[in-house]
Amino acid sequence: MDLFSYAESTKARDDGCRKVALNNLGFMQRALDHLKMCQFVRSTNEFTGEDIRRWLSEAGIEPAHQNAYGALILTAQRRKIIVGTGVYVPMKLKTSRARKNQVYAWA
Repeated sequence: MDLFSYAESTKARDDGCRKVALNNLGFMQRALDHLKMCQFVRSTNEFTGEDIRRWLSEAGIEPAHQNAYGALILTAQRRKIIVGTGVYVPMKLKTSRARKNQVYAWA
């Protein structure tokens, strides 16, 4: 195995997201449905994954494990609910330690 292989890295990411999604099926479906509804009720066209997490939390939609948020974002992009803008901003959640967070828009 090549430690610096983009193809293997992508496969590992996809395998991990698939596994966490399967372990959080109820969350995934409720969250995707909520995101589709947010397209019509949110006044903002640009938002971050942190915003999505806040919207879901406010709606009482929580995953069994926090890694499900990454799987949710990837799934929402693949289903063309959201698209990445290529712009990154620092996260605000203290436990995120201000790491960079992509800005998304509705697809």
